[in-house]
Amino acid sequence: MEIGAWCLLGFIYTCFCIHENESIIRWTETNTNENETITIQEKYLTDSRVKNASEIIDYDKKVKPLKKYSVDEKCEKGLDFGVGFQVYTPYVDIGVGSSYDINAVSGILPHVTKDIMKYCCPKSVVSYGHYFKSILEIEEHFEDDPEIDISFPVYGLQGPSSTQLKDFPLIPIVTAPKIVILVPEWLFQDLNTRTSVLMKTIFNAWPMLLFIIASAMLAGLVVWLLDKKKNSQEFPPTFFSGAWEGIWWAFVTMTTVGYGDRSPKSPYARAFCIMWILMGIILISLFTGLVTAALSASATPVFNVAGSKIGAVRGSMEFQTGVGLNAEMRGFENHHKMLETLMTERVLHAVMIDNFILSASSDVLERIKLRVEREIDYPVTYGIVMRKNSTKTEECFRRYVRHYPQQLFETIAKKLKPVHNPTDEVRLEVAAAEKLFYEEPVFKTIVYSETGLLVIALVLGVLWEIFVRNKDSAAYRMVGKFRNQPKFAEGFDLDEKSNSLIFKHNGSSSNNNISQDLDSLITEYSEFHSKWVDQVKTLHKRSNNLSPKVNV
Repeated sequence: MEIGAWCLLGFIYTCFCIHENESIIRWTETNTNENETITIQEKYLTDSRVKNASEIIDYDKKVKPLKKYSVDEKCEKGLDFGVGFQVYTPYVDIGVGSSYDINAVSGILPHVTKDIMKYCCPKSVVSYGHYFKSILEIEEHFEDDPEIDISFPVYGLQGPSSTQLKDFPLIPIVTAPKIVILVPEWLFQDLNTRTSVLMKTIFNAWPMLLFIIASAMLAGLVVWLLDKKKNSQEFPPTFFSGAWEGIWWAFVTMTTVGYGDRSPKSPYARAFCIMWILMGIILISLFTGLVTAALSASATPVFNVAGSKIGAVRGSMEFQTGVGLNAEMRGFENHHKMLETLMTERVLHAVMIDNFILSASSDVLERIKLRVEREIDYPVTYGIVMRKNSTKTEECFRRYVRHYPQQLFETIAKKLKPVHNPTDEVRLEVAAAEKLFYEEPVFKTIVYSETGLLVIALVLGVLWEIFVRNKDSAAYRMVGKFRNQPKFAEGFDLDEKSNSLIFKHNGSSSNNNISQDLDSLITEYSEFHSKWVDQVKTLHKRSNNLSPKVNV
């Protein structure tokens, strides 16, 4: 993969690109409206990795005289504020401002912070800042960076009612109601079962299949026993032939085919037949339902959170939730890098983010195949944390949040947009069923083979009908010569013109032998005919003797 990088400030963040000339992760476009962003000159924005570098001389000159003032004193005197932040779309973003040396910090929390500053500290502005690599760094920096007055985003562990973070004042601003699990489409393709699932399902249902076969055979024996005297023509008295006819009737009746070639006649057999028809319908329905349910469960991909490798931002509430769900969690500095790792390196099975981050990353879902596999009702609260000794300013910040909730909501709504993921329009059950057969190499091979055999059979049938069945064709005459003739016709040829038999002289055979064979056949026929006539006469006499005499 060819990766290019564009760096802002030389260290702030990196946008990863792939060889298709399209960025997998596109950072949110910076809002150039100065009323909604915090603008900081590049020389007044620092980073923990270059804390002692020569590039921050200007930064130190600016913040050194401000360290001795508390937040309340800065607010009263109209002194400049400093912010600490980490890029966490849509809560915090960063980009180029009105000029190349101006950095615009945008997003939900910077916008709200600027509105609150206008309300509580109208004479003060935010003019310098500190960029942190992760939320964990934000939570650990307070003692080391006394010049930073406000930091965001931070988690409110008690939700909207959170008030402190490590004894520092915390003002909750926004709460994302849910955590979502994003799973790449390729993982569902790997989880899709193959054509062998169908055979395995049937084989696994062998106890039920054996029960059905045994029940049908037993029903066949019972109906034979009940009907062999009354209906000996369809159910012969002999065990082998009669039992076989009964079993055949039981299977045909159970499957509701009902050929009608066998049907009980006696009252007892018909009563049993009614019972068996109802029982057969139940048995077939049970077996069909069992196979259908097993096949549906096997074909539908199921993502199990427990044991899966799931990515989340290190130190986030999503990370903690994943650990609680017994997942193998992998931590990342930000969700941009996490999503890129999910789609390019295939070392993760899924990622966990809150639904507001998902909304801000909707363009990613439209360009790469991700599926919202599950939503977890776990609210995640983000807020801003302030330095100590800021009692008055803290109270003013909280008052603004209480008095202007609608304005906060409008600010949040501007940064979000509805999520439309084309991948979610296709139901997993339908996609799995299609992949189970239509896209399987085994199934394709079977379909192509059957189609080829059908075409060959049709071609051969047409050729047979045209050439072999046509009496005027040479093929018909040739096949006729090679056909086996019945034994009584051995030694004869058929004269097609006179329709008479002609004796063949085969080697040592003679006309006398042939005549003897004919005589023996005629004798056998005569004996059979005589016996048959005698039996008919005997039956006729018996019937005359049994008939009543009529007196005239």
